[in-house]
Amino acid sequence: MLVELVNVSHEYRREPQEVSVLDSISLCISNSEIISLLGPSGCGKSTLLKILSRLIEPSSGERKSKLDDSKDINFVFQKPTLLRWRTTIKNILLPLELRKVEINKAAKKECESLIYELGFKENEIHNYPSELSVGMQHRVAIARALITKPKLLLLDEPFNSLDLLTKQATYNLVDTLHKRHRFAMLLVTHDVLEAVQFSDRIILLSEKPARIILNDTTKPYQDKNELVKKIKNNMNNTK
Repeated sequence: MLVELVNVSHEYRREPQEVSVLDSISLCISNSEIISLLGPSGCGKSTLLKILSRLIEPSSGERKSKLDDSKDINFVFQKPTLLRWRTTIKNILLPLELRKVEINKAAKKECESLIYELGFKENEIHNYPSELSVGMQHRVAIARALITKPKLLLLDEPFNSLDLLTKQATYNLVDTLHKRHRFAMLLVTHDVLEAVQFSDRIILLSEKPARIILNDTTKPYQDKNELVKKIKNNMNNTK
């Protein structure tokens, strides 16, 4: 177990009342596990990720962690959020700089190796964000999240803006990196088929205040279409 939530609920104060977002959420993330988080828009998926990463504290319930939250958990957001005045390699090295890690030859070599794993050519590592396609910018954001060697990677719909071919290629690259580096992942997505193909486990949330209405592993399903059908049937009962 890396991180566990026990009966976690959360409310936001919106004067003159509180808005309940999460309702008694319990889940556990294990080593090297890939989880896809599905649910209606606005149901609280991003809030759940923020609680898992300890960016916010839940209103009630308990968060248990065996991780160093400041080092072992990283986020990939919906937009790449690259610094436009920094090159590809300098954007990726930024987390190390913020943690006061010495950027020596070994660190730069490791960064370059990660960049090449993500499909960059040698002459592209000094490009600025404006010189990169949207798909390549997302790859830089992924490399930036992985440079600190996290044990848990949280991805908040990072591929939504990509065209189908670029999205599939990025998924394949992330899958390759996961197999090499064995970090755990929790991915927020709206694509049921991708979730089933990419994940070890599927968690489906209801409309807010969100509760878990499905928590199922993909391994027992030899016919993935059977699991897709099950998820879609449950989606009809998300209210």
